[in-house]
Amino acid sequence: MTPRRTAIVFVCITFVFVASWLHFRAQADSDQTGPWSQSRVITPAGKLILDAANGLPAVAPLTMNFVRTPDNAGPDGKGRYLIAVNSGWGEQISSRGRQNQSLSIIDLNAVPDPKVVQTVYFPAPQSANVGLAFDATKQHDGRYRLFVSGGFENRVWILSYDPAAASPIAPKNEPDKAIETPFVDVTAMSANAPSPNYNGNVAAVYPTGIALSPDGETLYTANNLGDTLGVVSDLRDTRRVDRVSLVRPRSNQFVYPYDVRLVTRADRVAKIYVSLWGDGSVAVVDPTLKGPITFIKVDRHPTIMMLD
Repeated sequence: MTPRRTAIVFVCITFVFVASWLHFRAQADSDQTGPWSQSRVITPAGKLILDAANGLPAVAPLTMNFVRTPDNAGPDGKGRYLIAVNSGWGEQISSRGRQNQSLSIIDLNAVPDPKVVQTVYFPAPQSANVGLAFDATKQHDGRYRLFVSGGFENRVWILSYDPAAASPIAPKNEPDKAIETPFVDVTAMSANAPSPNYNGNVAAVYPTGIALSPDGETLYTANNLGDTLGVVSDLRDTRRVDRVSLVRPRSNQFVYPYDVRLVTRADRVAKIYVSLWGDGSVAVVDPTLKGPITFIKVDRHPTIMMLD
């Protein structure tokens, strides 16, 4: 190779090297948005919430819902804790253990980042399935009532929340240890007797999404297998049970209600919305339970709803 050609090749190689170096340096100096190299720092959007008990990333299998606590001790003047409802198959702690659905209690005041400070377990056949609602009225002892949908067992659990406690949700338990707490039995909302050929011989109600009236006296449940809106009134006393069919007139289609939301005016329930997973719609229900039901068509499988 002549000296001239050697010089040209050398210049070309140098150019490629410098261009490559500048490119990677520019990448390193830019916003670090992807974990393409283990040497790079991942942005806050990629951080995992840790469990305060062991310092490891918190295990929250198939989180279906988030609910903020009703106090005002959080970093923005709202609730201090965010509660994650972990449903699905659940977490199996040991080879001989049961599947544990759970609530993860996330302390938003923890520094430098929020942490899971408590886990409440619901070992099978117990369940914590989608629905969680607070009674916003503080009890005489400074606690709040907390309702959690019990899914398969046709229960709505009643727990308590103490903003001042180190473990804010009571009762607390350990993995594979059944939770022992009061509950509302919604089996009476079934239109059919239990059958060994369906739902494991348990009445087909299966409450998922739940909501509570402003006065804390009426509980509303989206009954996923019952195709109904369930209503438990006089909640602190006689617990009267009503149900409203959400199946369209002259239809036999399963609609699988999923979530329920309330519109309130002057501390009264003015309208009830229920997402119908199997119907691709949202049912609009008169709170007197006497008016006609209308349907808002949406896309397939509506789940959680939010009101602005």
